[in-house]
Amino acid sequence: MPTNRRRRPRTSRGDKPLPKALRVYLEIGAFPPAGDPAAWEVIHKTAAAGEGLRADWTAWRDTIMAGWIKANPGRRPFAWWLFDSPDSPAPRRQLAGIGPPSLESEASYLQRHGQLSPAEAKRLTPADFAPVRVVVTADTQKEEKI
Repeated sequence: MPTNRRRRPRTSRGDKPLPKALRVYLEIGAFPPAGDPAAWEVIHKTAAAGEGLRADWTAWRDTIMAGWIKANPGRRPFAWWLFDSPDSPAPRRQLAGIGPPSLESEASYLQRHGQLSPAEAKRLTPADFAPVRVVVTADTQKEEKI
């Protein structure tokens, strides 16, 4: 007899939801604000060569990657670069180095290593493959298209 119940696979994380502070760290590498009680948990997990984070990334990788790629095609979250990139810790090709360094885009890196899915590649434009310049200030680092 048919049923509308869906089977949920068991995971090593149990039924616990992914804490927001941990998600933010795994996605963009940002620590929670100092007053946030979750800050110490994230800081603790980054100790011991990040093995606590590696376990969390392994447990939550599929969930995070699905949402990340949907929202950011041609890019990968912070933890992917730490634990899954083919060249971990993932150097991207430096294309020029006088002044702010110029690097290949994330999309170019992913394409070079066969990490773009066909569906993801279809969503990208030529601008996504353009080199980027890394701009570092006292408190941030960001990439700008050249």
